[in-house]
Amino acid sequence: MTLATRTVTLPGGLQATLVHQPQADRAAALARVAAGSHHEPSRFPGLAHLLEHLLFYAESAYQDDDRLMGWVQRQGGSVNATTLARHSAFFFEVAADALADGVARLQEMLQAPLLLQGRYSARSGGD
Repeated sequence: MTLATRTVTLPGGLQATLVHQPQADRAAALARVAAGSHHEPSRFPGLAHLLEHLLFYAESAYQDDDRLMGWVQRQGGSVNATTLARHSAFFFEVAADALADGVARLQEMLQAPLLLQGRYSARSGGD
């Protein structure tokens, strides 16, 4: 089976590769950001991975369980992220008819996160 693919550049410079499979009942989106562990200051190892986690809980236009992670889980889908040396990736999978709503949440999470001081607590292994 050959899949129809197309790469587009969105306003703001974001490149998207679209893969169309009309008979699919599930759909997925992945956003890859050109920042990873090699971009961390040497005195803050793990900072990129921490930020990956914090983005899922950052304040946004969507409230609490309506943010990407909670919304995808309520849709019966899956959501995850990974931080590698030179990039981080955020991805989810849901029913095909819910893809646009998920992409809007993913965009909001990455484009306009609000990390509030004091909202997150850090624990060390010794506490």
